Amino acid sequence: MKTNRTKKLGKRGIVILAVLVAISMIASAGLLTYFGKVTTTATVSQSVQIDGHNWDEAITTELEAIGGCCYCYDHEITNNGCKAIWLDWENYGTHDLVGIDVSFQRDLYLGDLVLNVLDGMAEYDDFEVYVDDTLVYTYYALGGAETWVVHTIDLLPFEIIADGTHTIKVDCIAGEPWTYFDTYGQLAVDYVELYCELGVLCDSVDVGDTCSESGHNLVGWGPIEPATHGGSWGGIDDCRVTWFTGDETWATLDLTCEVESCDCNGIPIMEEPFELQPGETIEFCICYEFDMLITPGTYNIYSKLIPAVI
Repeated sequence: MKTNRTKKLGKRGIVILAVLVAISMIASAGLLTYFGKVTTTATVSQSVQIDGHNWDEAITTELEAIGGCCYCYDHEITNNGCKAIWLDWENYGTHDLVGIDVSFQRDLYLGDLVLNVLDGMAEYDDFEVYVDDTLVYTYYALGGAETWVVHTIDLLPFEIIADGTHTIKVDCIAGEPWTYFDTYGQLAVDYVELYCELGVLCDSVDVGDTCSESGHNLVGWGPIEPATHGGSWGGIDDCRVTWFTGDETWATLDLTCEVESCDCNGIPIMEEPFELQPGETIEFCICYEFDMLITPGTYNIYSKLIPAVI
């Protein structure tokens, strides 16, 4: 009996020994991974910057202010990171300093784009409109008569900064050319107007009037009609056409908005909080308005960018 018990214990001991060896091997593998360390040195820069400075750095502006006056200054915020971020302002000008109001204004956006286009008898006057390569409008022709149709396109949803030159592209998307496209062209355009969001006319072109066209870089347009080929053209005095060239017919022109980005009157207030996408830059203004009866002296006005609470 004693001998048999000894044998049983021996077998159990072998099993326990095997388990211990296995655990030892696993532990050894883990230790080898741990001690085979890799060292990496990382130099990290801040993603969000204001005027090229880290977002939490103080930016000082010396302002010789007069009571009753308002002063605005251009700035920009850039997100150089890989993720979007929501930001907000914590400013002390309004709440802690009596007689000084601080506001944050964004740049003006483009408002309306207006085109007068001929919807001809043949149903081949479908077209699209692009602003700076952004598709903003699609129209499918009705046909049946030569009718000039005024198209007013709301550009506000696209949030295109108004200031600067914008290329307007009129692209014919008809599935096929009409019978006489090689003589008269495919799509006729009379005028194009561009407005900023305050309803102010930025620039316009009377297409077909060479004086009006001057300086607007028209590309891809046909001759002035009806002077070249005659015809009724819906009773219009002058226009130009686009041409059917395979898959698309397009013509472009440049319109310019010259708007004052920083102004104490009438410029939209920046929405707070706001989202900044990766690689996006937002141009804005900080405006300081001083009460007529403010106490003379030197004031420090703080406006601090902070992460937003969403």
